Amino acid sequence: MTQVLALIVSLLIFSGQMNSKPTIQAMIKKQALAWKQEDVSSIVEDFVPNAIFIAGGYTFQGIEAIQQSAEAYFSQHRD
Repeated sequence: MTQVLALIVSLLIFSGQMNSKPTIQAMIKKQALAWKQEDVSSIVEDFVPNAIFIAGGYTFQGIEAIQQSAEAYFSQHRD
């Protein structure tokens, strides 16, 4: 998950959508909590419609694909 959050922050900084340390820290905390709580809605609401999400060697393009990948991940990795 750390790699995923680092990628998200890198992309947001690069795109100019985030430019302050407090904003970046808030995004990281929000995403970490969403992943911890398995809250797919909160995870995807931070992505733009044509976002590209790369995790575990896979690439997902668009919010629908990102949502489906998060749902699949949680269904496969429950305690």
